[in-house]
Amino acid sequence: MRPTLPSLLTLSACLLSAGCGDGDAPAEPVYPVTGTVTYGGQPVEGATVTFKPDNPGARPAFGFTNAEGVYKLTTFAPGDGAMPGGYKIGVEKGSGADEEVNEQSPEEYYDSENYDPNAISRPDPAGTREPPIPVAYATPASSGLFATVTEGGENVVDLPLD
Repeated sequence: MRPTLPSLLTLSACLLSAGCGDGDAPAEPVYPVTGTVTYGGQPVEGATVTFKPDNPGARPAFGFTNAEGVYKLTTFAPGDGAMPGGYKIGVEKGSGADEEVNEQSPEEYYDSENYDPNAISRPDPAGTREPPIPVAYATPASSGLFATVTEGGENVVDLPLD
């Protein structure tokens, strides 16, 4: 049985409406998020910033601070940002006891055995971290920090910890 012209046109229209493009592209849009973490007015270097979404359908995002305390969030690709919506935020800085984990890129971390999508921060296998900032900031549940990521433009979320 040969397909007819109308059935081929219908099939073509269905395929085109499904979209074209990169199969690896994220299904959900993300928007750039950056900011500066300070404690006592000083930049915090080497901290992990975790954005835990209020929306259970959204994916968490995280970033690491540089020497100036600046971070950029990652959800799917390095520095791509976060999905729109509300987030509770955690900021944690360890003593370096888990350097292997801390030196992983976001892609390596997401693909490693260390990644737990339900975790609120990166693990400390040795349990030896001595936090240089108050422990209350380490978890999104206890930090009291909150931000809303909006569509379009860049979202700047500075985190002055006191």
